[in-house]
Amino acid sequence: MPRQLDTALRQRASAGDIAAQFELATTLARDGRHADALGWLARAAERRHPHACHQLGARLLVGRAAPFDPRAGRQLLKIAADGGILAARVLLAVITVVAGRPVDGVAMLRTAAEAGDPDAAEQLALLDADGGLDIKRWLQPLAGRVMHEAPRIVVFDALLPRAWCNWLIRRAQPRLERARVVDPRTGERSPHPLRTNSGAGFGLLESDVIIQLAKLRIAAAVGSPASHQEPGNVLRYRPGEQYRLHLDWIAPNPGNEAELRVTGQRERTCLVYLNDGYAGGETTFPELDWRFRGQPGDAMVFANMHADGSADRRTRHAGTPPESGEKWLYSVWIREREFPLA
Repeated sequence: MPRQLDTALRQRASAGDIAAQFELATTLARDGRHADALGWLARAAERRHPHACHQLGARLLVGRAAPFDPRAGRQLLKIAADGGILAARVLLAVITVVAGRPVDGVAMLRTAAEAGDPDAAEQLALLDADGGLDIKRWLQPLAGRVMHEAPRIVVFDALLPRAWCNWLIRRAQPRLERARVVDPRTGERSPHPLRTNSGAGFGLLESDVIIQLAKLRIAAAVGSPASHQEPGNVLRYRPGEQYRLHLDWIAPNPGNEAELRVTGQRERTCLVYLNDGYAGGETTFPELDWRFRGQPGDAMVFANMHADGSADRRTRHAGTPPESGEKWLYSVWIREREFPLA
């Protein structure tokens, strides 16, 4: 940011120009100066600037470059929504679904669509297709096909509609980046030859009502609360790309100790297969001499640990490379305890 603009903008913001306060906060955030940006956002939000309330509310909701204060975040988002910020209304719909009130969340999404929000309208079109989504039926417990008892591996046919699978792919495409691997010593994530595919993660702020309803569907299938799920990841494998043999179980070392104490282990993994039109690309379990590839919408859920919490090494698995075409998956890790909003 040019120094002269910075000085002039700060002078206007310091003099109480609420528009300048928000502009300065936005500019500082774009430059990565988040602590400074947060202060100016707070000053503008105190005066109920709708965009400032939206941005600060979203930050507080998940503690991203801000303190973690979901209650204050929701209050600011309501002010922003009342001030005409449709994106704030859509985010309120999302967190209403997260709070366990999917019917209310969909109703809020509908009001945002009726007010002219294009993203809300697209989601509603998906929810209203084929006679509309029966939320009560959507949340009923599901019986899958048990493929292995020990370790337990269950397949759920058509867990998600094909149109929802396509939606997840479209949402991920502009955000794809090289997939990362957790360093077992430090807990840091970085690219690694073990994993050459790409992916896009969906934390709460990148999420939408469709994704949150998909989480509730997965929760109904696995029989544990949606709040135990880590943010999901959409994964793309092009020919030759793979995820070599690995465990999803997290090594209990100093780098992971604090996290495991709060959330517990990754007790299960859910993989939803999103597309067809590719050759090869099965998920393989060499210790079990078994492999699987689902149709679009099918899900496979497998246990990662023994009853005593130790790793079940029989669930070492690999995402093998497709020989042609692209393979897309939606991957969700399920913890023993509630996973914080992220």
